[in-house]
Amino acid sequence: MRINKSTTRTIDILELFSKKSKPLTLTEISKTLGIPKTSAFDIIYTLLDKNILEYNNKKFKTFQIGLRLFEITLLALGKTDHHRVSRPYLDQLLEKTGETVYLAVENNGEVVYLDKAEGTSAVRFAAELGTRRPIYCTALGKAILATHTDTKVREIIKRNRLTPFTENTITTYNELLEELEAIRERGYAIDNQECVKDIFCVAAPIYGTSDKPIAAISIATDASSMDAGKLEKLSVLISENALKISRKLGFARDKLFFR
Repeated sequence: MRINKSTTRTIDILELFSKKSKPLTLTEISKTLGIPKTSAFDIIYTLLDKNILEYNNKKFKTFQIGLRLFEITLLALGKTDHHRVSRPYLDQLLEKTGETVYLAVENNGEVVYLDKAEGTSAVRFAAELGTRRPIYCTALGKAILATHTDTKVREIIKRNRLTPFTENTITTYNELLEELEAIRERGYAIDNQECVKDIFCVAAPIYGTSDKPIAAISIATDASSMDAGKLEKLSVLISENALKISRKLGFARDKLFFR
């Protein structure tokens, strides 16, 4: 298979913008990615012409992601069944709990946040759309992992080290397997400040017509507000709604976890 260098560089440039919190200059892009300035110039100004990029400051020639890219992304998301079907349930969960609700998928050993219904607390800043997080230390990720066999889990996890993000992060494979078994038994996954300090999440997987997970949903709340009563309420809501979404997508079973 022949790889087109210009296309690869274009993707690298867009990924660079997605990772940076500030506008970038041509020189910064060229230096960071090791792309010749002339090549970077052609790509940037083509993206600028198509409104994929836009000027942040025309005088200083700084660039940022343009609105057209967001429009394309939203149009693409709207055509996926799990996104379209899940959205009303995300809104309902937000209305019932006041907490931020997320939809995410697994990709290369990480979870990618695709949609959210945003609450009013500080938790709404926990993850922006498109954010990637390790699968082993998020409730969303562990909800997906718990649907797999131990062999499949090992295949997914071997791509990434179990790097600690907080003092609560699981850092050994055996601990992770024990956690996944506990998730299967109780019917939902939790993340008690394992990825982000002060954030507690409850999650459950979503299926389509097969017995393989296609996504997961979660409710995120301030860890200091969590107690046994609140956990029971959120876990019931997340499990019930994950099953409802799955059935809308053709899932025939009556339980989210089965071996």
